[in-house]
Amino acid sequence: MPDMIQLDKIDDSIITAIREIKKDDESFKLLESAIKKDGQRHPITIRKLTDDEKTKSNAEYGIIDGHHRFQIAKNLGHSEISAEIDSEEASPVRDLILALQLNGTSIRMTPVEKGKVIYDLINLYKDMGQKKNAEEIGQEVFGLQTSMAYKCLQDYKRANNLTSHKPETAKSKFSIDSLQDAIKSLPTDEDAITNADLQDCVNQLNVIRAVESQLRFYKSLLYDKEGVKEAYKNQKKNVTETNQ
Repeated sequence: MPDMIQLDKIDDSIITAIREIKKDDESFKLLESAIKKDGQRHPITIRKLTDDEKTKSNAEYGIIDGHHRFQIAKNLGHSEISAEIDSEEASPVRDLILALQLNGTSIRMTPVEKGKVIYDLINLYKDMGQKKNAEEIGQEVFGLQTSMAYKCLQDYKRANNLTSHKPETAKSKFSIDSLQDAIKSLPTDEDAITNADLQDCVNQLNVIRAVESQLRFYKSLLYDKEGVKEAYKNQKKNVTETNQ
C-alpha cells in the first residue's frame, strides 16, 4: 500500500528525471488537468536518501519515478502525495533503470532521450569501476541493435555539443601489418605460444571489433538516406548478373 508523504520531505532534485519536465508541454497540461479533476491515481516511487545526499537537503526522500506528478502536486498546492517507498539499497544505476521500468515510456522516447540514458549509464558504471559500452547498455535497457545504440548516443552528444560527428571507437590504430605479424608469430605448437603473442592478437581483435561497430554505425546512417539502400541493392544485383 502506498504511503502519504509530506511534499517537504521529498527533494526532487537529487535524482534526475529521465525526461525533462516541460510545463508548457501538452502532455504535462493534460496530466495536470486529470489530477486536478480526479486526483492522483498512480503513486510516485521514492527512496530514502543516503547520508551524503541529505547534506544537500533536509528532505528524507528522493524521487525515482514521478517527477511530473510531484511538480503538479506542488502547483496545485497539495501538502502531501501518494508514494511507494523503494526499500532496495540506493544505487544511481538502479534509480535510472527502475525509473525506466516504472515509467513505461521508453518505447516512446526519442533517439536523443535514449542516447541520454545510454550516456548517463556509461558514466554511472564508470563511477562504479565498471566498463559498459553503448552496445551493451542499448541492448539491455532498450533492446537496441548495435548501430542504433551508437546512433542514439551520438544524436544525444551532437545535440548537447559533447562530441565531434565521429562515433566513439577504440583509440588503438588498426594496422593490417601488425595483424599479419601477430598471426605469423603464433607457432603451430600451442604450448609454445607466449603471453606476448596472445596479447598482440587480442589487441588487434579488440580493434577489429571496434571498427566493425563503427562501420555498422555508418552503414545505418547511410541506409537512412533516401534512395541509398535501394541503389546499393540494385548495384549488387547488377554486379552479380554481370559475373554470371
